[in-house]
Formats: sequence, C-alpha cells, structure tokens
Amino acid sequence: MKVDAIRRVALEVAYGLRVCLPGQIETYDFKTQRASVLPLIADTLADGETLAYPVIDAVPVVWPRGSGCSLTMPLRRGDGVQLQFADRALERWLSRPMGEQVAAGDERVHDLTDCIAVPGLYPLTSASNAENNDDVLLMLGEDKVRLKPNGIELQRGGSRIVMTDKGVRIEGDELEFVARKVRKDDLNGYGETRFANGGASYTFNTWTQNAVINGVSAPIAPPEHEANRIKI
Repeated sequence: MKVDAIRRVALEVAYGLRVCLPGQIETYDFKTQRASVLPLIADTLADGETLAYPVIDAVPVVWPRGSGCSLTMPLRRGDGVQLQFADRALERWLSRPMGEQVAAGDERVHDLTDCIAVPGLYPLTSASNAENNDDVLLMLGEDKVRLKPNGIELQRGGSRIVMTDKGVRIEGDELEFVARKVRKDDLNGYGETRFANGGASYTFNTWTQNAVINGVSAPIAPPEHEANRIKI
C-alpha cells in the first residue's frame, strides 16, 4: 500500500512536470522576437483524462546569436517549434541586461508561461529540405545558398554562382557588371587591359574590340555610355 501511494504521488508530480513539447506558431512579432504558440500534444492528467493546452502568448523565440552575429528567418502560422519549459520563472531575467543574475521571484517551476520556442521541430511526415549529408543548405523559397566541402554555390532560378578555390563560375541568361573600381588584365585574350574607375567606366586600347568571356561577346562601352555597364 505504501509503495502504491508513493507511486501515485510520483505520477502526479511527473504529470505536472513539463519539459519539452512540440508546438506550432500562431503569430510572430519579428521586432520583439516573441510568438504565440500552440502546444501540439495534449496534457494527460493523473486519472488518464487528456486536456488540450491553450495557445501560449509572448513566448521568446531562440535564434543563433553571439558576438554581434545572428541568424534569423521568417516565422508564420503553422511553422513547427520545440517548446522548452524553464526550471524557474523567466520574467525577471527577460527584463534585465544580459549577464545579470537574478532571483526567480516566483515559485513557478516548469510553468506554461515560462517556455521558449526553438524553430525547426516537425513530425516525420514533413519531408526535410536536405539534398545530401555533405552541404550546409540555406533556403528562402526557391533561392538557395549551399556551403559545400569544395566551395560555395548561390542559386536563384536558372542563375548560379559557383565559387571554388580554382575560381568563380557565373551562369545565367543575363550578366551585368557594375563596379566602382575594377582591373582585369588580358580580358579577351588579345593582350588588352581593362580599367574601371569611378562608376565603372572602362578603358581599352581600342573601343571597337569586344570582350569575350566564355565564348560570349560583350561590347565594351566607353566611359560616357549610360551607367557604364557591361551586359552579357
């Protein structure tokens, strides 16, 4: 009987202890980095009854941040997050400067109101965007930045920029250079030198000669030409 009583008490404590739950964003304020979040697993009471959690408001959203650097991204309704419930009340700490130690000021432990949201937790039914197990992939819609073991790749639609230790390759239907100051020797294989200064004006030994980049002819505009641009 004593063992059963202890077990019941332990279960009651465990059922009231929140540690981590999946949730989904309802609203998000990027200026304050706080969100309203709906927990997605219902609470289970000691008698076995389930009770749906309410939406939790003003939840701090955690982004990678430090030493003046940060990474943020859009959050919209339906985006998945991991809710982590603090051991102690957070409100005093949240209102103080970074690095200051404070007393909790409240007896709450693992309370619904003392959680933080970490974006990125989804059920296994939501497919990952990962393309392989080698690259770091950053995505915004169809735009992609890939940090590869042998280089960096930027992609938008059919246009790509690929950078490796051997050089840079640019792919696209149209290519436009605009520069303050550029110097490129022997641009077209004829021993000519291009200089570009003060708004990307170009000087060649002869203005009639086109530059040829990867077999594509690019007419070189004189300094007085509109905006002094090269288009391919």
